[in-house]
Amino acid sequence: MKKIAQFLCFGLCLVFPLSAQTKLEKEYEACLQRLLYAKQCGFIYDGIDKIEERREVGSEYSFYTENKNIFVKVIDPKTKKEYFTHCFDFTDVGGYLGIKTYRLAQEIALDGDYWNLFKASKLVNITVCTTTTCKNTQIQLYEINAPILSVTDGILYTFAKGTEKTVSQLDFKIKYKGIPDIDISKEKETVASLTMRIKQTFSADKANSMVAKLEEALSLAE
Repeated sequence: MKKIAQFLCFGLCLVFPLSAQTKLEKEYEACLQRLLYAKQCGFIYDGIDKIEERREVGSEYSFYTENKNIFVKVIDPKTKKEYFTHCFDFTDVGGYLGIKTYRLAQEIALDGDYWNLFKASKLVNITVCTTTTCKNTQIQLYEINAPILSVTDGILYTFAKGTEKTVSQLDFKIKYKGIPDIDISKEKETVASLTMRIKQTFSADKANSMVAKLEEALSLAE
């Protein structure tokens, strides 16, 4: 049986070299990422290419900039690990300013009755107010032009240490946000092409699992 398995593996590798399989898996993962995060603020990289953005209406807690190399530093409250994100749709995370479930590494307490963003001195500011006083704080932003080393949850990026530099001015718009400019009709064509090639390349069990994930992600993106 061992010899038969080795023979079958050898035959498959002759038809579909490992390098071709690896390339196909990368295409699959990139398409899957685009579909999973097609509607998510801050998604700019699918693992192969950078994704263009389009400006969408946001809220008084969001802003948009055309510069995709601008990030804010956030921290996972559980693991204390730091990331950078291009998502600028802010929220309250355990009493601090944050993005989704991640608070800003720069601790900004939301200890007032209300808060919002405003434009001043060419940078993004936040005002936190009680019924009697208001406190204004500048949000620290970073420009990073280095390659992305890893991606978590589609919007959290790591870069080589020391590649970030603080931003001193920025052109941006409050009450807007950037979401990936993804053409779902083209992604459907990509899914169809990938499905055919995946079934030709991998075992039935693996192919079925990969195709099922693509179809599920496509249904969520539509």
